[in-house]
Amino acid sequence: KVSVFDPCFQSDELLQLGYPAEKTLEKVLEYADCLVIAVRRKEFERLSLGSIRAMMKKPPIIVDLANIIDPHKAEREGFIYRGLGRGIRKR
Repeated sequence: KVSVFDPCFQSDELLQLGYPAEKTLEKVLEYADCLVIAVRRKEFERLSLGSIRAMMKKPPIIVDLANIIDPHKAEREGFIYRGLGRGIRKR
């Protein structure tokens, strides 16, 4: 199942466009397998990796297309991290 949150749109606007939307990022992350960050937004830059990890299924995955998350921090917090143009890091 895919759920969408976009701080620039109301959830009902996204639903009208055909996207399965939620009103809050927290609701989208609840039991999520993977978080995809597609754009650079203040709301996403301030995310607490610890809080995100606590809400998501394990192992949590982040696909960061905006490159706003520090890959080292994400991996230290237990995430599988992939960033656009960053390749696959060796541990």
